[in-house]
Amino acid sequence: MTRFLIVAGEASGDTHAADLVAKTQRLSPGVQFTGLGGPKMAEAGVNILFDPTAHSSTGITEAFGAVPRLFPYLSKLETLARTERPDAAILVDMPEFNLRLAKRLKRAGTRVIYYISPQLWGWREWRVRDVRRYVDEMIVLFHFEVDFYRKHGITARFVGHPIVDQLAGLRSDPQFRRSLGVPEGHRLIGLLPGSRRREVMNMYETLVRTAEILHREDPQTFFAVGKSPNVPQELIDRVTTDIPLTVLDGQSHQLMVNADLLLSTSGTATLEAAVLGAPMVVAYKASWLTYLICNGLRVSKYFTMINILAGREIVPEFLQNAASPKRLAQAAQGLMKNRRLEAVSAELLEVCKLLGEPGATHRAAEEVLKIARAESDND
Repeated sequence: MTRFLIVAGEASGDTHAADLVAKTQRLSPGVQFTGLGGPKMAEAGVNILFDPTAHSSTGITEAFGAVPRLFPYLSKLETLARTERPDAAILVDMPEFNLRLAKRLKRAGTRVIYYISPQLWGWREWRVRDVRRYVDEMIVLFHFEVDFYRKHGITARFVGHPIVDQLAGLRSDPQFRRSLGVPEGHRLIGLLPGSRRREVMNMYETLVRTAEILHREDPQTFFAVGKSPNVPQELIDRVTTDIPLTVLDGQSHQLMVNADLLLSTSGTATLEAAVLGAPMVVAYKASWLTYLICNGLRVSKYFTMINILAGREIVPEFLQNAASPKRLAQAAQGLMKNRRLEAVSAELLEVCKLLGEPGATHRAAEEVLKIARAESDND
């Protein structure tokens, strides 16, 4: 029987890991998973030792603050690897913890698979040496990551991005707009403040003030907020406004595909919106210490993934002080003129072809089983 140790943190890692577990079990019934993860992994059948998603953070300084509470599990997981002898370990994102764990697992003689690469190609490239030393194979979501790791002597397999499957079949629905009271011919602008508390605290008021400027320019425009279910309502309520603003809980994808334009915090939502061809203006604010550290180590000219993939600015992006309501509103107004929305939508859909064909998680499951079985055959 094939057995895996699997470790994921944060809501997105929990989702991707749970999908990988489900696909792996479908290919190989009876395969067992034990490790750290969240409720979706538990639902998929993983024996969860601890849930780090309940303490997830955003930003490097915030992440450094959250990781120490996981440190006791480094030795526990190393001991488990030595005693239980899993066929392989699957580490999902969460580099501050998982790269430390990879070192211990290699010391324990466990084969290490890293699923969803840390963004070492964007900043802190020097940490790739830890990947080379302690990771046997990277399973990556972006095609350019294969070349990046090959350059450093590391085996990487591109499987494509799971959101291609997750969002397949989602189409605009006139009934959705009607349910928000948006008459035909009127614009709907969506606000996406993020899925983590800190993101919402940093960004939501900026997005609302941007919407106020746009509303003054065109009072016939409608606005809606895509609130993540794990964001407390009080974080939304603390920002007051006089403009009509509908809050949609857990309907961010429907808002993405039905809105004419999005004002979005940078993150997974921007790539999801790009897959759906949704034009957007992107902004991000972090703590100043996080910003200074990241900006000093940043390699890429852009910070929004779709712009990184394209190698050019398809959607306007604004970081830190540049992410002011006035600048965001000006960028939004520029997109809404001269049919730029349609052109940007077409560009987004074209670039998203780089995310690969449907079936990414199935291909990842095939790969982890192949690696685990190869290890078993060598025992």
